[in-house]
Amino acid sequence: DRLNIEGLQGGGTANMQIVSDSPDALPNMRSAKVTVTGTDSSPTYYTLRHIIEGVNCKHLGFGTSNAKTATLSFYVKSSVTGTFCIAVGNGANNRGRPYEYTISSANTWEKKTIVVTGDTSGTYETGTGRGIILRWCMGVGSARQAAAGSYSAQEVHGTSNQTNLFATNGATFQIAALQFEEGSNATDFERLSINEDLILCQRYFWILDDKGGGSNDTLLAWGRPE
Repeated sequence: DRLNIEGLQGGGTANMQIVSDSPDALPNMRSAKVTVTGTDSSPTYYTLRHIIEGVNCKHLGFGTSNAKTATLSFYVKSSVTGTFCIAVGNGANNRGRPYEYTISSANTWEKKTIVVTGDTSGTYETGTGRGIILRWCMGVGSARQAAAGSYSAQEVHGTSNQTNLFATNGATFQIAALQFEEGSNATDFERLSINEDLILCQRYFWILDDKGGGSNDTLLAWGRPE
C-alpha cells in the first residue's frame, strides 16, 4: 500500500507489478516486484518509495530532541545478491540517513530488520502532508549517496556500497510485509480485517454532489496528499 517507484533516473528501464508471491511465513499475500528491462551502468537513482503521512508518524518525534527509535522490518527477494540500502528521510527531502543490509541468497525471501535512530534535527511534517519517507534503493549515483551512521541535510537514497540492480538485464527485486513501528524490536506483521481496512479508507473518500442530491452524484476515492 502506498509503495511506488519514485524514479528511474538514468538510462535504465523497468516495470513494477503486484504479484502473488510472498514468504512462506505469510502465505496468500502479494508483493511488489521490479524487473529490469534496460540496463544502466552509471545510475542516478532507482528507488522504491513509501511515504508516511505526518499524522501517522508524529508520535515518533522526528525533528525534535525527543525523537524516538523506530524499527523497519520487511521481506526482500532479489535475483541479485550483495549490499543494498534503505534510507529514512523527511517529506521536504532535506534530511536523510541510509542503512545497509545484505541480500545473501538469490531468489530467496529473506526477512530484514533495521533499527532506525530518530532524527533530532530538521523539520518533519505532523499534519496531513509528507511526514517520513522510506526509500528502498536499487542503484544510486554519488549525488544521492551519504555515509551510513548519521543524518545528512540532503535527500539520501543509499551509500557508495549499494549494489546496482540495473547492471543486469532481467534482474528482479521484490519486497513484502513492510512495517515501521516505534521501538527497537520488530513485532509480527500486523494483519487487518477487511472491515478495518475499509474504515481506514473512509477518510479519503468523498462524495461530490453537483446535482443537488440527485442520482448523478460523483464518487471519488481521494488519494493521500503527496
